[in-house]
Amino acid sequence: HGFQDREALLKCAKFSGIRLLRSWTFVLGNAIIGKTSSAKASPVMQQEIPATGIKVMVVDDEESNRIIISTWLQRLGYTCFRASDGLDALLQLDREPCEIVVMDWHMPGMDGLELIRLLRARAFKKVPYLVLTTGDPDPKALKEAFDSGADDFIRKPVDASELMSRLRGANRIMELEKRVYAQAQGEALNG
Repeated sequence: HGFQDREALLKCAKFSGIRLLRSWTFVLGNAIIGKTSSAKASPVMQQEIPATGIKVMVVDDEESNRIIISTWLQRLGYTCFRASDGLDALLQLDREPCEIVVMDWHMPGMDGLELIRLLRARAFKKVPYLVLTTGDPDPKALKEAFDSGADDFIRKPVDASELMSRLRGANRIMELEKRVYAQAQGEALNG
């Protein structure tokens, strides 16, 4: 799902109004979606790969946002899948479960809040870690997102450093959940 060549990346960047500086391989390392940056790639983007094998679904009705966010994540070792709306994400998650879902709130058809509610209500073996993004400036949006079942919330424009920091936190939480589950399974077998 990554860029196969430099031309595909440049086309996406041009489409989304983002200027690439110096090298296309930094893939907007220090940029914020919707803005340009002349700075070097952020230290977060230059770190060693911490997330090898973790599957992430990126859900956004804006193709440029899906491509940029999934490219950031792929550079850190995440395996990414993309969906254009909540229904597309739900169908893909049935075929390929993911540990994390990063989704836009406002999308045509099934929006992010509806997707969160459905994922929480379904009989999944494990509900993914759910991160909601929005450009909505309303201060009540954060409360509504968490009340709907979001695990985390990021305001748009999405900053690469903030996203990576939050996903490192998600990784720690998921690792702890695995240990607790394994311990509970061991106790159930022994007791």
